[in-house]
Amino acid sequence: MPDVTITLTDDEALVLFEFLARFTDTDLLGTEDQAEQRALWNLHCLLERQIVASFAPNYRELLVAARDALRDDGGTDAQTESSRGRLAFWLDPADVAFIVDQWRKMPNDLADDDRKRWADIAFRGMSALKKAGINYTAKPTTTCYHEVQRPDDSDGSVTLTSWSS
Repeated sequence: MPDVTITLTDDEALVLFEFLARFTDTDLLGTEDQAEQRALWNLHCLLERQIVASFAPNYRELLVAARDALRDDGGTDAQTESSRGRLAFWLDPADVAFIVDQWRKMPNDLADDDRKRWADIAFRGMSALKKAGINYTAKPTTTCYHEVQRPDDSDGSVTLTSWSS
């Protein structure tokens, strides 16, 4: 398939950028404003006009091939997961959200393999919540500062300690 070129207005580009940035930050894909929905509809129309494959009789096969080409390891679809013997068990949605939130609290020096495993677990958790129709809102990890004691600023300095929520 040839490359596709799309021309967006500055407003569409900015609104879509914010929409995708929010998805990247929260792992939730949903519109917050009618302008986002309008920009998505416009993008869909532009793609529909340019992608001939969407009208091809073998559209499903082309879509599977495109997904396989873009997927990291070619094995993150439901059928492959089942064939690998993945286990399913029931968790309360609050427990799934807790697990997903823990991913956001991983220390920066965590080994890459461990970070990848946590990312995979978090992705699966968010996908499960989404498929269940549960609106998951990520709890941002913030670093806050508070005073240890009333500061003695006679030397011009204040002592602060930090904690993460």
